[in-house]
This record gives sequence, structure tokens and C-alpha cells, in this order.
Amino acid sequence: MEYTRITFRIPVDLHQELMEASEENSRSMNAEIIARLRLASGLPDGEEQTLTAAQVRQIVREELRTAKNLPDQLDGDSPPYVVKK
Repeated sequence: MEYTRITFRIPVDLHQELMEASEENSRSMNAEIIARLRLASGLPDGEEQTLTAAQVRQIVREELRTAKNLPDQLDGDSPPYVVKK
């Protein structure tokens, strides 16, 4: 992939938010900005989709809610949310 170098100014609070998010998502500030721009513009990554930690937590919450709604498929002797085979 070819890149173009640009310079721009952003508000201090946004810079702080991006720094924190990049650390939480284990990627560079540049990668965080690119991921957010791609997500906002609907552009494909060209690779597997990168999910933020918040997105992963949301997916897990939704899956757990689904599992809670299936009590007849849960094994009562197993840890919560383990589906019987």
C-alpha cells in the first residue's frame, strides 16, 4: 500500500482521546487514525476488519444476552453461558 504524508492540526482533547484509544487498541496513533477514517468513510480495509476494544466488548455483551435467552440449551452444571453440545 502506498502512503501520502500529511500534517494537520487537531484539538488537544481529540489528540488525547486518540492517544488513549491507540494504546487501548495496541496500535500506533497513525493506525488508530487510519482505522477511524476508514470506518467513518465506509472504505474497506483491504485486510480483515480491525475492531476496537469497545467494539469487541459490545459484541461479547450481545452474545451473552443471546445466551441468557436460551436457558434450555444451557448445561446447569457448567459455567454460565456454556451451550450444551
